[in-house]
Amino acid sequence: MYLISAAGSGGTNRLVESCKSDFIGMTADKYKIHTSVLSTNYLVPMAVEEEAYVEAVNRISKQHGIELFIPNSDSEVFTTTKYIEHIGVKTFLPDHELVRATFDKWDFYLAAKKAGVEVAETFHITSEKEIEKAFESLEQRPLWCRVKSGSGSRYTSKVLSVEDAKHYIRHQLLLNSLPDDEFLISEYLPGDDIAVMTIWKDGHIKMCKMAKRTRYFKKAGESPPSVLESFFDPKIESFVIESIQKLTSSANGVLNVDIKCREDGTPVVTEINAGRFYYNMQLFNSGNFHAFEIFLKLAEGEDLAYCTEDPEVIFIREQDNEPYIIPKHLLK
Repeated sequence: MYLISAAGSGGTNRLVESCKSDFIGMTADKYKIHTSVLSTNYLVPMAVEEEAYVEAVNRISKQHGIELFIPNSDSEVFTTTKYIEHIGVKTFLPDHELVRATFDKWDFYLAAKKAGVEVAETFHITSEKEIEKAFESLEQRPLWCRVKSGSGSRYTSKVLSVEDAKHYIRHQLLLNSLPDDEFLISEYLPGDDIAVMTIWKDGHIKMCKMAKRTRYFKKAGESPPSVLESFFDPKIESFVIESIQKLTSSANGVLNVDIKCREDGTPVVTEINAGRFYYNMQLFNSGNFHAFEIFLKLAEGEDLAYCTEDPEVIFIREQDNEPYIIPKHLLK
């Protein structure tokens, strides 16, 4: 029996429906608990209420004889790894040092650059003078403006000039009550937008699958993707493995690597989501190697050989429909 968080979310619902294992669900969302596909769910404190959250995980795990706890959101992975010594049930997660480094995009940029990982030149906007500095240092236009926390391309936009960036950031800070130091400006990467899912065990890579984001709900890089197409490129595979190994020698669990390419095709790591699963897991569960089942087997102690493949599928997501998978050959 496994305990999984974010129950009732689309990502978790599809994840647990993809395999035959038994799950108990937990969520801090009083609405989504009613949309969970699981028969048993618990309403728990939010992960930022750290002590109460850990107590809830331990209580539910003891009550149901849970074999493995799977936190499936950034904040829950953060709290779980932070208090890992107090979690009374098995987990399969990266260590907290790596999770903490990837939780905030500015912290990740600093850690990645120090480790020698290829990243986009980035400036932390703590004042409007930093905006001017970014445009002076980066001759390219447009530049890329985004927040340093969260996911889903929220508050992300291309900016064309100092005044454009100042106006955009002022507007977002006022409209959304964001912290004054929330924004970053970096070089704009116009090439391929790639999602790479990897699973690691004790510093050894066990699975690598990848997909290109090819269509978006609004604009590329400024909204979530609506279409992803699986592919495999050994150069991207090597780049991702080397990048993670530069950051840690003891990688465990899921490490999702987001990549954007420069105009000349050079891959650049834009962020790493440590410990949680991608929303579009149907794509990564397709083919001969089911990513979630591989994760569960490794968590249970099985010794699996490294696997990778292109399942030749396309993931399509619409706002008013359930996501679905089609084989690539249908488009030929």
